[in-house]
Amino acid sequence: MNFTQVLSFHFYQLKKDIAILLTIIGGVILYSFLYPLPYLNQNVSELKIAIVDYDRTDLSRKFKFMLDSSPDVEVYRVLSSINEAKEEIVSGDIAGFVVIPKDMKKMLYLQEQPIFSIAADNSYFLKFGSLVEASMKTILTASANIKVIRLMKNGELPSAWAPFTFEMINMYNVNGSYLLYVIPAVFVLILQQTLLIGMGIYGGRLNELRDANDARIKLVDEAGVIKNISAQFLLFGSIYFIHTLYYFGFAFAYYDIVRLADVVDILVLSSIFLFATLLLGYMIGLLFKTREVATPLVLLSSLPLVFSAGFIWPLEELPKFMVYISSMFPSTPAIEAFVRLNQMGADFSEIFDQVYLLLIQICIYFVIILFILYLKKSAKRGF
Repeated sequence: MNFTQVLSFHFYQLKKDIAILLTIIGGVILYSFLYPLPYLNQNVSELKIAIVDYDRTDLSRKFKFMLDSSPDVEVYRVLSSINEAKEEIVSGDIAGFVVIPKDMKKMLYLQEQPIFSIAADNSYFLKFGSLVEASMKTILTASANIKVIRLMKNGELPSAWAPFTFEMINMYNVNGSYLLYVIPAVFVLILQQTLLIGMGIYGGRLNELRDANDARIKLVDEAGVIKNISAQFLLFGSIYFIHTLYYFGFAFAYYDIVRLADVVDILVLSSIFLFATLLLGYMIGLLFKTREVATPLVLLSSLPLVFSAGFIWPLEELPKFMVYISSMFPSTPAIEAFVRLNQMGADFSEIFDQVYLLLIQICIYFVIILFILYLKKSAKRGF
């Protein structure tokens, strides 16, 4: 069989397999709308917080009013103790709390520095950051007002004093949005996992045909490994190259996700990432005896890969073996590389470490594939 015939065989087998088509086409498109859905209204604003007021003065009440006026937080309750505030956080009624120290007003007028305590649910670090920012602005504004009053009492004009300015600028996530933070990285993982599932199912299907001694698969296998790999890579690779353009093009524009990367850099990185994933998918397909194994196995690996990619959980807090294992999957270096290029405006030379790791993976996967094929060939000959 020539290459065109091999390609036609794989195309026919692929197009009639509804499970694969739903995964590699329907699933990818569905995830682009389904996964970001919970994050669409997740800009950090109007966080419900509590104030523990140990000062109980007109200044502490003014502080509460000023903090409540911030667009980032809403003073939901005023409590009398830290223990009450902790219970409110545990129950989920509030996202955090601010403790106004005793004698705050007195200390400010004596030009001493009162110590404010801020606590929040750190499982959502963007919430904690917004609470700290709103609290700092309020604290500094309140202290500035007292300083102006003191200047006026001393006969100085307030206009002669330049008050502080406090401005926090988020370089890569201007709105403090979970959508802008999570989605660019997760899109890479979705591309990898759906491609691995699709190729795993397809590889299992081909193995089922071989076990059934199907005449068609015998003719295709006799055409040679290179033709079969090339045909599968052409089919799956073409589909996923379009998916990559769809994710980093239309989907990014649809969700107003920042894009700072050069188009050529994205295309080059996408090609390397997809080639590494295609090799891994082909290798997985060779190992699965039946088509049903691919989906649960790949899905079970998704959550560990998300946490070990470094964008949700700090790598320093993970077991070393987990970090090493995750580096064997294309998504781990690819996520860091894509985020650096697209969201942080890095130059391609700044992601060489991630590109090198992808190239190393390509070499390792290729060697393993050759070894598996050698073992299969030897088994047929009776070795």
